[in-house]
Amino acid sequence: MQSSVNPALLDVSPFQIRPAIFELAHRETTMIEIAFRPSELGQVNHEVLLLCDNCHMRQFNIIGVYSVYLCIDVGYI
Repeated sequence: MQSSVNPALLDVSPFQIRPAIFELAHRETTMIEIAFRPSELGQVNHEVLLLCDNCHMRQFNIIGVYSVYLCIDVGYI
């Protein structure tokens, strides 16, 4: 049986979280990168659970806001 999990990337559209799977030794740290690629304007909320091999689970709420700001330079004649 093969796993369909990509250890490099977890896609929870419109968020991409990497790495999807990682190992840490005692007192070791790592950086988790979250990219936000929305397809429409507005706010998006996703709940993500971090599960450790010792069955410790931590819940995170990821919020992304896609908005457009328009700056217009009006020249004087």
